[in-house]
Amino acid sequence: MKKVASILHLLGVYLSNKQINQTTKNAATLNFIISDDEFIPIAYFQTLKAMKKYKVDEILESIKFSNNIFELNVDRTCLRRTRPFDDFNIEVVEIENSSSTKRENILVSFGFPEYANLDDVILLFSNFGEVHDVSAFNSKDFTEYYNSSDNKIINDEEELHRKRNGKSYKVKFATMDSLISALINQHYFEGLKIWVRPYIEEINSENEILNLLPSHLKKGKTDYPLNRVVYFDLKFLDMNLQLKKKIKLLLEKFAPIVLIDYDYIPNFGFCRLKTSVADLICDLINKEGGLILDEINIPVKLMQGKEEKLYWKVSKEREKKKSVQNLHIRKRLLNSSRGVNNSLNKKNRGIKRSTENWIDETLSSPVEEIYAEGRKENNRKRISTDLNQGKLIFNEKRKPLRGKRLKLFENIKKKEDTQIFNNLLTSFSKLDV
Repeated sequence: MKKVASILHLLGVYLSNKQINQTTKNAATLNFIISDDEFIPIAYFQTLKAMKKYKVDEILESIKFSNNIFELNVDRTCLRRTRPFDDFNIEVVEIENSSSTKRENILVSFGFPEYANLDDVILLFSNFGEVHDVSAFNSKDFTEYYNSSDNKIINDEEELHRKRNGKSYKVKFATMDSLISALINQHYFEGLKIWVRPYIEEINSENEILNLLPSHLKKGKTDYPLNRVVYFDLKFLDMNLQLKKKIKLLLEKFAPIVLIDYDYIPNFGFCRLKTSVADLICDLINKEGGLILDEINIPVKLMQGKEEKLYWKVSKEREKKKSVQNLHIRKRLLNSSRGVNNSLNKKNRGIKRSTENWIDETLSSPVEEIYAEGRKENNRKRISTDLNQGKLIFNEKRKPLRGKRLKLFENIKKKEDTQIFNNLLTSFSKLDV
C-alpha cells in the first residue's frame, strides 16, 4: 500500500494544473504535448527521475486505487487524468485514503483435494459471477471466534477454528456483488466442504492495519462479536407467526442466520448472523429496496459501536436470566422426587442447597469431575460425568450415591454452557438416594 500511495502521489504532482502548464511551456523539449484530453504514455513517466524505480505493472496496479482520478486507455499503455485539479496535495490525501480502504473483489478458498486444478476452481465459483483470475495461495489461515451464546446454535460442522486443510486458491471476481454472493454461500467440491474468506493483502505496519478497519474497530479488542447484527423497524406491520417466517426466509437468502430477536426493542427485529458480514448484507438488501413485507419496503440498518455493545450485553443478561429460570424449574422437579413418608427430605434439602450454590457460583458451567463426600473421609467416591450420554458413572463399584450429605466440587474450564448442568440434574433425579 505504501508503494501504491507513492506512485499516486507522484502522478498527482506530474498531472496537476501547475505542472501541466509548465510542461506545455517547455513543449519543444518533449516528444509530445501534455493536455487534459490526451493520453500520456506510461513509458514517459518511467523516464522521470522519481518514477524510474517503479515497474509498468506497479503503475498499472496503482491506477485501480485512484478513485477514478486517473484512467487508462484500451490497450493499457497510456493514462490521463479524468478531471483537472490545482492543489495536488488535497487530491493525494483523497487518493491515499481511497487506496487504503479500497476492496479488491478477491476471496481465498481452501479445503480442495490435491487432485483439484484451476479449471475445477473456476467452474465452482463461476456460479456466482464472472471469474477474472484464479491462482494458488499458500498461507496460514486465520481463526475466527464466535460469541459463546452463538456456539450453542451454530452447527458443529462450522467449527470455531477454521483450519487450513488441503490446497488453497485465490479467486478474483469481476464485481463486488459476485464476491459477496460467494462469501455468504456454502461451497462443496465432490462432497468436501470448501471454506472461503475475503482476501487481505499483507500489511507491514500497525497504522495501515488501522486504516483498513472501520472506525469503531480501531479502539481495540472487544468481548463481543462485531459486525454480526442488523435491525429493521416493524412498527407499521401487524406482527404474527406467518410474517415472522416470511422475514426469516427473506433474510436467509442473503446470509446464514442464527436467530431473529423480536424482544430486545418492541416493534423492531434484530437479526443475528453466523458470520461477520452485516455491513455487506445491509448494502446488498438496501440496494434491492430493503425487505418487502406487505407491500412495504423496510430498510435494514447496521448495528455498530455503542449500540452493538449494548445489544450484546443485554442479550447476554437475558440469556443468563433465562438459564436461571430453567435451573430453578429443574431444581423444583428434583425436590419433588421424594421417598415413602418423606424419609429423604433432609437429603433433598442438601441437594437443594448445593444446587443453589452451584447456580450462584458457577452458572452454566461445564463440569468434568464432581466428588461425593459421605460421613467418613475414607468413603469419598469419585464420580465422572459422561458428556455424551449425560449419565453419572461411579468409578468405585458402579453404585449410586448414598448418604445424608452431598457436597459438589467442580473443576471449571469455561462458562456459559447450561447443557452439562442440565444433564447433571437429570441424572440426580434418577438416583435412588
